[in-house]
Amino acid sequence: MSKEIARFKEFSNKKIADRLVYIDPSLSSNAYPSINPFSFVDTHDDSINLMTQEIIKIFNVLLK
Repeated sequence: MSKEIARFKEFSNKKIADRLVYIDPSLSSNAYPSINPFSFVDTHDDSINLMTQEIIKIFNVLLK
């Protein structure tokens, strides 16, 4: 499936394709890969505001 996803039109741009990351869910039998959108390193007000706006957009899409 990952090879199919890598061929999506969205990843045809080299800059975007370089950001595609594969995560193998079978790397560990007692841990699972996850992304925490509330954990970020840059704590400047502008960065926090941007992340907050992005999280709100994501929730709005998910709750429709």
